[in-house]
Amino acid sequence: MRNQSRQLVRVVGLTCTFCYWLFLVSIPARAQQSFTLEQVMSAPFPSDLTAAKSAPRVAWVLYEQGKRNIYVAEAPEFKARRLTAYLEEDGQELSDLRFSADADTIVYM
Repeated sequence: MRNQSRQLVRVVGLTCTFCYWLFLVSIPARAQQSFTLEQVMSAPFPSDLTAAKSAPRVAWVLYEQGKRNIYVAEAPEFKARRLTAYLEEDGQELSDLRFSADADTIVYM
């Protein structure tokens, strides 16, 4: 089961990287010539990817538009679903995501 979790984390990570690359490639060349600091600072990025040991489920923190929220995805579709609703940036990090033994609860700092 542990190998499946590691493999799942790798697949999700590679998928996120590939999707981001496709996004970058799809931007017209003239749009790539100029950008603002705000655009750079607000670019979304995932962190703290973790996989459940007892279920085909992953969770991660997504930083987007200055806000951090926790997302989860489950097999077989692995469609992202936001778990938290932090609508303002308060300067607090979200980290150390951990699934409970039955994979029904996520704890974080």
